[in-house]
Amino acid sequence: MWAIDVRSKTRRWANSLAWLKKVRAGHYDLVVDLQRSDHSRFLLTLLWLAGSAPRIRVGNRGGLPYTHQPVLRDPRAHAFPMMQSVLQAIGIPTRTLHPVLYPAPDRAPFIEQLRREHGLNENDYVVLLPGRLPHIR
Repeated sequence: MWAIDVRSKTRRWANSLAWLKKVRAGHYDLVVDLQRSDHSRFLLTLLWLAGSAPRIRVGNRGGLPYTHQPVLRDPRAHAFPMMQSVLQAIGIPTRTLHPVLYPAPDRAPFIEQLRREHGLNENDYVVLLPGRLPHIR
């Protein structure tokens, strides 16, 4: 999984170009785009037009440049069922009823410390990722 910062006013296009180069150099067979953004669709379209897009391109919105699309395509639908539908379109079963995030093993002590400091149990909080991955230091 790669995250690129496309909201940066100074680095948006440099970050996008770095992503294009990385995908092109990787000669991947599959890209799964879980975003509903025109930016990720645009980047994949550029790869497709250049003849260097992955053979299988699965997208949340369907249509070009994607080769597979989800059954659920209602733009008013919640993001999680939409993402599940994208994965199901290529035969990946989705068994969870809600998103589950697992921290990297090296971050577990830090997370446990935060829980203790704030008196939180495992089910007392929720983490929101509004459109991008956080950077926890």
